[in-house]
Amino acid sequence: MLTPSVARSLSEVLAAFTTTPGTCFVGLWEGFGGSEFPPNVQLFQSNRRVMGLFEGPMQDATRSFSSWPWSQLAYLWWPADRAWLVLSEIDYDSTIVTGS
Repeated sequence: MLTPSVARSLSEVLAAFTTTPGTCFVGLWEGFGGSEFPPNVQLFQSNRRVMGLFEGPMQDATRSFSSWPWSQLAYLWWPADRAWLVLSEIDYDSTIVTGS
């Protein structure tokens, strides 16, 4: 999973590759203990996991949504123009960035 500092660096690079950096879709896993979902979250099921999805600026994907001492960053995030997608699988030690 990404750390907050790596996520911020990644978002700075990716901002140059979207026309909509101010509007991102952010998905968070519900099963991570201590999660604090934003009030405007919509729940959906993905890959047998319940996820919370909300819309906000790209910076939302780089902050922690956990009240616990460790971070819970976004599980997936992409800009409104769908120029790229970031996926940090909870059970793996890697992050996937895809785009044209």
